[in-house]
Amino acid sequence: MMRNHQFMLTSMQSIDCKTITILDTSVPEKSHKQIYKALNLSLNPIKRKTVKRQLV
Repeated sequence: MMRNHQFMLTSMQSIDCKTITILDTSVPEKSHKQIYKALNLSLNPIKRKTVKRQLV
């Protein structure tokens, strides 16, 4: 993963008082996409993850 390709972690509370947490990556710029393609690397180094849990 290139240094300027960032991870984003977002948390929010749902109506039913559960915390929803989402881990995702930013979208690489066009020039970076070309580099990833040349190196045969995935544009998204991690899969998006979503977790929903009850608040204590």
